[in-house]
Amino acid sequence: MKKTKFKKENHISVAERLINELPLFTFLIVFTELAVFIYHKYFTDLPLVEAVSLSVLAYNPCHRGQLWRFLSHSFIHTGVLHLAFNVIGQLFFGIALERAHGWRRVAEIFATGTLVGSLTQSIYMPQYSFGGSSGANLALVAAYLIHYFTVSKFQLKKIKIYMIFLLLFRTF
Repeated sequence: MKKTKFKKENHISVAERLINELPLFTFLIVFTELAVFIYHKYFTDLPLVEAVSLSVLAYNPCHRGQLWRFLSHSFIHTGVLHLAFNVIGQLFFGIALERAHGWRRVAEIFATGTLVGSLTQSIYMPQYSFGGSSGANLALVAAYLIHYFTVSKFQLKKIKIYMIFLLLFRTF
């Protein structure tokens, strides 16, 4: 008698399916950046640039021993355009990567890009305070390009347009 093999069906709960399908990490990062920006803009008595530079989240060369600042600076931004371009990049690249590779991989890429960006800036410009998630965004762009050329068939034209915006508005 011939044995038949039955496929074991995956019984995934609704919560597990939502976690796997929705880009929750990307949304969480964007929401946190927006909340921190709104707090610094509307709930402090200082102008935005001063509030950001004095924030406990900003990288400050006087407080190099506070190691969280090497990662937390990615949640603060010095202006609306600075925030907008970072959020647009995170939504575009983060959502695509998170759907393809999961939230853990995107979190690793985001944290590594933030850390490498802050270490690089603290070495080459040690006298300046800074904030923003440009290092993380560049890591997401690099991961997206690798994903595009190795796995998927996404449109390269969108990447080129975003890279042009990053280069043109890098100072914001």
